[in-house]
Amino acid sequence: MISLTLENVIILTVFQLLISGLILSSTGAVLYLQKYPFVRKILTLVTAAFCLYSAYFLIEVGLHYQNLSSPGVVALTPQWDSLAHAIETAAFLCLGLSYLPQYLPERLGARFWALVAAGIVPFVAGPYVAQHYWAGGLERSFFASLLNGVVLAGVAGMHLRRKGRKGLFSEAPLYTLAAAQFLRAAAQGLESPEWLWIAEHTATLVGLGLFALVVDARSNNLQVRFFLRLNLIFVVMASLLILIVAETERREYLGFAESHAEELSEFLRGHLIYFHGRGMPPAEILSSPDIIRKITSDFGRLVDLRRVRVTFQGWHMEMSHREDWTVSHDMYPNGAYPLAQRLEEQGRVATLTPVPVFYGGQQLGKIELDQGLQTINARIARQMRTIFLTFTVAVFVAAGLFGFTVRHANKTIQKQFEELEKTHEQLAHAARLASAGQLASGVAHEINNPAGIILTTADYLLREAQKESIPDAFQEDLQAIRRQARRISNIVSGLLTFSRHTPLNKQRTDLNSILQQSITLLTPRFREQQVQVEQHLQERASLIFADPDRLEQVFVNLLNNAADALPTGGTVRIESAACHADNRSCLMVSIADTGSGIPEEHLKSIFDPFFSTKTKGQGTGLGLSISYGIVRDHGGQIEVESKVGHGTVFRVHLPAGGASDEEL
Repeated sequence: MISLTLENVIILTVFQLLISGLILSSTGAVLYLQKYPFVRKILTLVTAAFCLYSAYFLIEVGLHYQNLSSPGVVALTPQWDSLAHAIETAAFLCLGLSYLPQYLPERLGARFWALVAAGIVPFVAGPYVAQHYWAGGLERSFFASLLNGVVLAGVAGMHLRRKGRKGLFSEAPLYTLAAAQFLRAAAQGLESPEWLWIAEHTATLVGLGLFALVVDARSNNLQVRFFLRLNLIFVVMASLLILIVAETERREYLGFAESHAEELSEFLRGHLIYFHGRGMPPAEILSSPDIIRKITSDFGRLVDLRRVRVTFQGWHMEMSHREDWTVSHDMYPNGAYPLAQRLEEQGRVATLTPVPVFYGGQQLGKIELDQGLQTINARIARQMRTIFLTFTVAVFVAAGLFGFTVRHANKTIQKQFEELEKTHEQLAHAARLASAGQLASGVAHEINNPAGIILTTADYLLREAQKESIPDAFQEDLQAIRRQARRISNIVSGLLTFSRHTPLNKQRTDLNSILQQSITLLTPRFREQQVQVEQHLQERASLIFADPDRLEQVFVNLLNNAADALPTGGTVRIESAACHADNRSCLMVSIADTGSGIPEEHLKSIFDPFFSTKTKGQGTGLGLSISYGIVRDHGGQIEVESKVGHGTVFRVHLPAGGASDEEL
């Protein structure tokens, strides 16, 4: 077990500060990346809790370091200590609230934080009241620690009761931190036994480490998890190394001091035994000029020797080497001896192994030497700075190298996930098309015959009406019947085209020629609607192996859709260019319009059969589905990009090259 020295307490508190700051930065990063309001609400409370907890550890480190380096400047220590415990209580309350989201409002506004601040007041004031009315003379921090432990354990119990065994991993940090608070209260109530203080610091470290693991398990961001794990390893290794080095250096130093002070101890023991054997009273022995002269000279020889205490037959003698280079000599009768270790000297003075004084088989007293630790403390402080600086540089270098690798891996994984998602959507779309095709084939055959009879009968009745000079109103009705019958026939024809897998008549053809023919077919409509056509066609390397008639059907359909989007005029931009997709060369055709655009929620269904954004009666919803199937049969892809108010762009990617599959 490590010794409870002030430098070790500082190391442990710095260790706790680093882990708390690490959790704070990780939860802050996750909060910044989080989009869901419910999760953001919980993360906000956790971030606030560890912001306060880090502030508490920072104040504690400052107080301990001030006590170590400047023991005389302690005027504000009680006030800062009270502030630190109030901040710790506030941190635990915020942490507890994060485990009880069912009691939180939908929005953590100013009113909520005002209520939290008001709720902290009784938790902070309660220990003062308990200390005032408690007859045991216990410190206020005893009641504060006890209350903090009850709050943490109660919240953990409530959360575990609601979640069951599934939430045990999340509650473990709360139970551990609650145990640390109970251990601190016990240490204060039992007059500070060393093992309880060590157990309290250890439990706090374990609780913080468990919470770091909970944050790591709950985070889905690879970079945040890498940052958390790497720095947690750094903090653990650096702090353990510093603790081992500090404890080893301290033990070696004290062993070295004991060996150098052995001559003084033996001199004092010899004088005590010699003069006791001659019957000299103990008060005279302890006031002997030889003893005073020897101790005074050794204060100069042993630089860090601060005090010599001799207990002999009920009398106590103490000689101290003060900071003003004077030496004091005090004698105390039995029962009037002061504390062996002054409270303000804890961590700066250590007592060497006592040397017993025996005479005639009976112990008559003991000799104790107090060794100053200024030299070894300064040495340990230099080593602490060196080790932390070395580890910090190493972590920054490692974080830079591995962070770049992790970032690249994260981007690769994200890209692969997007590609898998896109492939899944394509497969789902293909499945929908197949199902719709089977349905369309059956429906088309059932509708085609009665639709043909209606159309034939309407044509016959219209001819007869014209011969018999039937009123125009009846003829207009017959023409309406014929138009709707022909519309049914066209829909049936589209259904049959959509449902049948017609073999492609592939041949070497020029993609630009197909585009020019398609534009020529739509030119009268573009002129009528005052639509300007901009062409940017690649002049070279436009040869492909494809079915020109089927591709013309695709481009005519896309151009018709562009014209439908521009009833009062606009611009249609047609481009062709070489591209690369899926590690192969391809040709890309882009048809963009400046129309009203397509809402984002409709883009996922734009290629589904019978889906249309046009007004009722203007389209069948099969054109883009048929175009999608034709492009897919050519081994290509068709994509759409649209923004309301900015127009729509369709991009068709087709394999480049003028050779057939057999020739390749």
